[in-house]
Amino acid sequence: MNKKKSIILVITAVVLLSGLFFLNNSINKNSENITKIQTKYVSLSSVIDSSDINKIVGFYDYVFVGEVTEHIGNFEPLKDSEEMQIPYNKFKVKVLENIKGELVEETEIKKIGGYMTEEDGKTSLILLDKQDYLPQVGETYVFIGSGQEDGGILIECSYGQKLLSEQNEKQVNEFKKAKDNEVIYERRRYKSKYEIKK
Repeated sequence: MNKKKSIILVITAVVLLSGLFFLNNSINKNSENITKIQTKYVSLSSVIDSSDINKIVGFYDYVFVGEVTEHIGNFEPLKDSEEMQIPYNKFKVKVLENIKGELVEETEIKKIGGYMTEEDGKTSLILLDKQDYLPQVGETYVFIGSGQEDGGILIECSYGQKLLSEQNEKQVNEFKKAKDNEVIYERRRYKSKYEIKK
């Protein structure tokens, strides 16, 4: 009886050790894949002074406070297409407050930047500059975007989302003040399909 117990204990120990070995290898491989991702920056020219909040608000169609509720996905550009060869990400956003424009509560945004498979098979994170980042689910931001011909909302600059800190009211009030003093930029504009129907 004791001999049988000993054999069972040895077999159990071997199985556990094997499991830990494979788990460790899996974690190491995942860590290697993460460290292999290189961040690259692409420069998009701007026609406005990005240091002037009044001009920023005047250029864009929508400024709103929103909580990211879902990451829809990362989309790579189609090869050999005429579209800009930069990936983008789509998110569902719960609009908490409209500052410029009137959007419905459940809105989707398209953010330029994301993960892209290079010709050598490696993955790169493409961002607009060192201040750029991708929004995170559960976080609240002031979003600044433009209406698109297809009815979407595009966040196309690194200052297009501003993470709200504990001093939310002060940050939001800065954008409300800028809306009152906005410097309108004359350009072709499109209305988003997420606007409140009147």
